[in-house]
Amino acid sequence: MSKLRILQIIGSLRTGGAERIVAQLASNLDRLKFEVKVISLERSSGSELEKMLIGNEIHVSYLNKQPNAQYDLRTHFSLDDVIKKYQPDVIHTHLQCLIYVLPSIIFRRLSVKIHTVHNLAEKEVNTRLRLGYRIGFVCGVVPVAVSKKVVESIKRIYGIDKIPLIPNGIPIEVYQRPNVSRKLWRSRQHFNDEDIIFVCIARLSPQKNHQLLFDAFSKTTFYCPNVHLLLIGEGELMPVLKYQANALGLSDKIHFFGSRPDISDIFGAADVFVLSSDYEGDPLSVKEAMAAGKPVISTMVGGVTESVEDGKSGVLVPKGDAEALSRAMRYLIDNPNVRAAMGKYAAEVASERFGIVGMTKAYESLYMELWKAKNRE
Repeated sequence: MSKLRILQIIGSLRTGGAERIVAQLASNLDRLKFEVKVISLERSSGSELEKMLIGNEIHVSYLNKQPNAQYDLRTHFSLDDVIKKYQPDVIHTHLQCLIYVLPSIIFRRLSVKIHTVHNLAEKEVNTRLRLGYRIGFVCGVVPVAVSKKVVESIKRIYGIDKIPLIPNGIPIEVYQRPNVSRKLWRSRQHFNDEDIIFVCIARLSPQKNHQLLFDAFSKTTFYCPNVHLLLIGEGELMPVLKYQANALGLSDKIHFFGSRPDISDIFGAADVFVLSSDYEGDPLSVKEAMAAGKPVISTMVGGVTESVEDGKSGVLVPKGDAEALSRAMRYLIDNPNVRAAMGKYAAEVASERFGIVGMTKAYESLYMELWKAKNRE
């Protein structure tokens, strides 16, 4: 049998979780069985993910859709032209890309169609676009969930049963081996060895509820004057959050680092990972923190509860509860031995369960299974 042609379609190749999954999956598929091409609806940004794909000799096409544009009719035609020329055996879409493939799904005879749902189904797209997704699923698109909570949400919103579950995977070894030592990184960034550093890696958007984190952290600073919070990520709320940090008198405690390529070094220098989201699918940052041997404090949302064991690899708190979040932060500040034990257990769990190889093999098996079933029809 000749290689299956896989077409991965993503909105952009910047730094988000779904984008990282696309780049890792494309780079790790078995080249003897699969030929993979990646489509970015937006233009090239020169990101680290793009460099990774180039380094792995993965062909990427850019359709030059305007960033953050709600809808672009021209993208339908551009994407259909690529599909017509490439003639993929498997089309695999992510995030809001399914809506742009929909005309090709309806009017062309496409073999296997897969869409990974990276967030709760009710949060992935708005109500208007949801109708298009419903049409896509009726027309044979197979939804893939990244966590059990996402499986439940797909059933709830679209009424679909027998949903494949493939949790996200990460390159564990990257986070196990920082490039610089904890001491050196801290020195370069003007932190002391005695400082307690919390790190949050998350898009600066309403979903992540940084306001809750700020409220909890402000209580913590009164309790522990040498505590710091690092925010890694960008987003539309950056100006608002900077204003709020300043209004709280925490501009010297809350540090906005933006997007960073040195995540493994940041994890190596930090003490605790913290996430305050209102909802999640299967956040990569939690798994990355665990792989780096860091305890996790998080709200009990989505796939977080499937990765973090409360009291063993971290502390889980109710969403929206600033006081509970602050108590968890103070608890890990007071108990360095607990931090170390939780971090050690988290790293063991990550090594056993979160590897990129397992995720890749699961998708390879799904591609082959669906392709063989389609060709028996």
